[in-house]
Amino acid sequence: MQNLTIGRRIGVGSLLVVLSMVAVVVVGIVQVDKIDDELSTINDQNAVKQRYAINFRGSVHDRAIALRDVVLATTDPGVRVEVELIEKLAADYAASEAPMDEIFADGTAVTAEEKKALADIKAVQEKALPLAEKVIDLARAGDQAGAQAMLTLQATSVFTEWLRVINVLIDLEESMNQEVTVSARSTADRFVLYIGALAVLAALLALVIGWRTSRSITRPLAETQDVLAAVAEGDLTRRIDARGRNEVRHGPPARAQRHHRGRPGGGGRQGVRGGGQRGQGARAGDRPGHRGHRPPGAGDPGRLRGCGRRDRPDLLDHHLHQRPPPRARRGPRRPAHAGGRLPVLTAGQGPR
Repeated sequence: MQNLTIGRRIGVGSLLVVLSMVAVVVVGIVQVDKIDDELSTINDQNAVKQRYAINFRGSVHDRAIALRDVVLATTDPGVRVEVELIEKLAADYAASEAPMDEIFADGTAVTAEEKKALADIKAVQEKALPLAEKVIDLARAGDQAGAQAMLTLQATSVFTEWLRVINVLIDLEESMNQEVTVSARSTADRFVLYIGALAVLAALLALVIGWRTSRSITRPLAETQDVLAAVAEGDLTRRIDARGRNEVRHGPPARAQRHHRGRPGGGGRQGVRGGGQRGQGARAGDRPGHRGHRPPGAGDPGRLRGCGRRDRPDLLDHHLHQRPPPRARRGPRRPAHAGGRLPVLTAGQGPR
């Protein structure tokens, strides 16, 4: 990250935040799709089969009651009314049986237990329908005793078994719905957990990226400010850390430092930090010829006493070089002499 520019750092950080948001969305879509499949299994498959089985039970139960009323009826109109009710209930049973057979014929949304339960229902149905027809025929013929015996000894137990096997299928669908409901609830709980965890992770990632990016900008600026403040106070040993390839590391202070290090006498690290004698001697006040330069021993008269010219030629030369040149007196300009020759001046004499 240190070698990336500020723009690229912001771009990478934004990309990571967007990717975390995409991960949250993807996890949410997967979990919601799973919950939708489970709810579809409950509502579009198991509930439909259970509804048809409940219709079976209602039809068989009411037909058993109507068949009893046929035996108890004493007149032909009474028998006819109950028979018509039985036929209507049989038609209702058939209306639910046809779509149930289509579902089981497909086989994609049916278990082996469901197939066995439906097969048991059909087996008992094949036994119950002929017995019901015999009871109705005996009642129409006026044989009340025979119809009652047929109903009591055979039809009642068969209809009871028919209701039992139908209840088996209803209970089976109910248990399957409960299992799918538990799975859907657990999926919803995990969905909340996953989304919460990913949201927290995305928030933390955004905070870390923002903090790192802002720190990579503000920290070099603060260090540069400290170095410049120290240099302004006279501390030339401070150095700007110009590592990295971002805009802050390659700013004007860093370029100035590299320019200084590249100049003759900059001395690299010694020139910046002032650690070598060459760097120390390069200061303005220590250069020979500078107005503030003091040669060795210039501030100690005792060192000059007893020394001949041979022992201190550098000091004398220095004072000679430091003596300010005499100022030329500027007088009124005189006209040039004929021939363009300048007048000759001698000591104590004016121009001739």
